Amino acid sequence: MALLDEIRLHCESALQMLDSTHDFYSHSKSAWRLSQTLVERGHAISFQNLLTNHTIEGEEIPRLAQNYISGYLATATFQQFVSHFETFIFGFIGSWLNQYPQSLAKKTVEFNEVIQSSDRSEIIDKVVQKELIDLAYGGVRNWFTYLEKLVNLNAVSDGDITTITEIKASRDVLVHNNGIVNTIYQQKSGENARFQVGDSMEIPESYHRSSWESLKSTIQKLSQAAIDKLTD
Repeated sequence: MALLDEIRLHCESALQMLDSTHDFYSHSKSAWRLSQTLVERGHAISFQNLLTNHTIEGEEIPRLAQNYISGYLATATFQQFVSHFETFIFGFIGSWLNQYPQSLAKKTVEFNEVIQSSDRSEIIDKVVQKELIDLAYGGVRNWFTYLEKLVNLNAVSDGDITTITEIKASRDVLVHNNGIVNTIYQQKSGENARFQVGDSMEIPESYHRSSWESLKSTIQKLSQAAIDKLTD
């Protein structure tokens, strides 16, 4: 597949997954809101989890619904937003490196990997995959610095990068520290930090939406700049 087509595919796939995840959030929230309304109007409703044998009913539903929406639903879909963005970024960089591997010329490969590869493209792909793994641990700002050095798109502002850095740091707190803000979050987020060390990480609806919008916008900016560059 031509690089131009790959970039378009990475973009379309990421935007579609972001939209689908937000649809899930919105539709699930609406379903719980409907349950709240039905209970408030006097309807008898109950939900049973057959695995845990827990049942909720009556006035318990509105209380739990709010917790499910602002807690589990918001945090789970927020984490998915970041995952979709990461898939796009590393797919984008990987496609570019495979097409233009000259920047990897000084990388070394174990001879065993060479003799186990069927051709030159498979060797290149192995080197690219190792490069992406190393890059993944470098932090968001390093991702963009690497991408800019590689492609020179000049499509994303420093403000965009700062925003996404805080978004990724928030996601890391939820995934790796049980939702409790630590010094790593503070260091990564800098002046954009939303919480103090020891606070519980929250994903309010306004932040949930703005994060989704920021990630989508950055994907669109990078993709369009790359497409313009490749078709110039």
